Amino acid sequence: MVRALALWAGLVGAAHASSDGIANRSSGCASCHGAADSTVDVTLEAASGVVAPGAAVSVTVTLSSTDPTHVAGGFTVEAAAGALAAGSGSRTLAGDVVQTAPRALSGGTTSWTLTWTAPSTPGRVRLSVAGNAVNGNGRADAGDGWSTATLDLDVGPACVDADGDGVTDCAGDCDDGAADVFPGAPERCNDRDDDCDRAVDEDAIDAPRWFVDGDGDGFGGDAGARACEAPAGQVAVGGDCADGDGARNPGAVEVWYDGVDQDCDGASDFDQDGDGFDIPEDCDDLDPTVYPGALDAFYDGVDADCRGDDDFDADGDGFASASFGGTDCDDSDDEVYPGAEDPPGDGRVTDCLLADPGDADLDGVPSIAAGGTDCDDNNAQRYPGAVEIWYDGIDQDCDGNDDDQDFDGVPVRLDCDDLDPTVFPGAVETWYDGVDQDCDGADDFDQDGDGERALPWDDDCDDLDPTVFPGAVEIWYDGVDQDCDGNDDDQDRDGVPRAFDCDDLDPTRSVGCEPDEPDEPPNPEVPPEVPGPSGPPGDDADAPRRGCTTAPGGAWGSLALLGLLTLRRRRAR
Repeated sequence: MVRALALWAGLVGAAHASSDGIANRSSGCASCHGAADSTVDVTLEAASGVVAPGAAVSVTVTLSSTDPTHVAGGFTVEAAAGALAAGSGSRTLAGDVVQTAPRALSGGTTSWTLTWTAPSTPGRVRLSVAGNAVNGNGRADAGDGWSTATLDLDVGPACVDADGDGVTDCAGDCDDGAADVFPGAPERCNDRDDDCDRAVDEDAIDAPRWFVDGDGDGFGGDAGARACEAPAGQVAVGGDCADGDGARNPGAVEVWYDGVDQDCDGASDFDQDGDGFDIPEDCDDLDPTVYPGALDAFYDGVDADCRGDDDFDADGDGFASASFGGTDCDDSDDEVYPGAEDPPGDGRVTDCLLADPGDADLDGVPSIAAGGTDCDDNNAQRYPGAVEIWYDGIDQDCDGNDDDQDFDGVPVRLDCDDLDPTVFPGAVETWYDGVDQDCDGADDFDQDGDGERALPWDDDCDDLDPTVFPGAVEIWYDGVDQDCDGNDDDQDRDGVPRAFDCDDLDPTRSVGCEPDEPDEPPNPEVPPEVPGPSGPPGDDADAPRRGCTTAPGGAWGSLALLGLLTLRRRRAR
């Protein structure tokens, strides 16, 4: 952006000799309008900063003012070379371009567009502008304001960005073949002007830090600078804790326990193994696993916790383990050692004599002879509370029982289920549950033992009577269905019960027949009397009758009998 104020002599609506512009005033308007005014701003803008020789480019003049009394303005533009051409609202005057008349400010600003044609000779050409804002009071030097600005245009070939870094050669890219070289690029230690400021490797972002080496031992202290090359008297390695003593630096050999930190590591000079404990508290300053409070693994010959105790006496009873040449028979129990008190019958050998009075098998249970309960003091696997192994002939738990696991009082050789105390010979049988409680081996679904299972498991219609079952011999007319076929009073199976059948041995003869044989059937029971229908007075129809008859007077009786038979057969179905 370029700023300028144009020279004015006239005002909008007021007659003035220079209202249509004055040439050669691009340096200012002081001769007519007094001093420059900071409230006024003028700019020149071109469509391109680089113009080919002889080519034309559009140039815009913008005039603005923050003074609310300024109502109009004008300008003058001059070119150091090339040719200017006027546009709308302007004219050419003595090679310059000026306004044709004051132009009103809108919102405090106004603008004009003109054309500049570049000369044929390459180079940089400057355009200059003066802009003037007036208040319209008719007095050129009373309340007006002006400002100036310039615009440099390059005449030459078109700008290019060969490396695609977003900066053209016209914009100052000093190496358009390297995308990481352009104005404002970060400078690096590469002997190249990365940021195009004509300096090499200055303030490089990858410059190493150097350290001042005051004692010349190759190690510097904390002070130093960043630079691509080492400054005089500075080295690449710091950390020298005594830069005035060449014998002390990070590369020096440490001399332990002299109170001097030769290698500058800041660690204690009395803790060579670096375990955090100084001598003499650390009993082995060459082993970082040995220090007060460390976990001490016994029997390795190392006093890791620096307690000074015997590494082969884990229980601390004063006797080393027998496994490592000592005499302690149990180095995990501080109450067990040679000479310790050994109470009899407690199942423990605390004096390491390998015997316990009253508990020879050392199972922790004194023998019966010693007032205890161990039934076999020579077998450590037998004592009250031991796990019983059933049926092996050995009473492990000393309860006197090895062959009655369900404790029902019946040994396994007689008990058909030695895991169920409710099952044994002589137990009360619970019928039809599938369990042989009394161990008799009988069918649990055949209570009467007739060989047939009860309903609904089979067809025995009375499982409490051993004479009743399918296939049994039927005893007719006794009220018992021995063969479970549902029939006890119809021997010839003609569907007519004996009480109404005149011949219950012949299925072809029943109702309405006269017996060929004596009236009585084989079973010496008398058939019930069947009354006949009532007739006229004096008729014998009401007389009681036996058996069957075909007499006319018996017709009503036959009908009644047929009805009963029909009802019986329906119920049977």
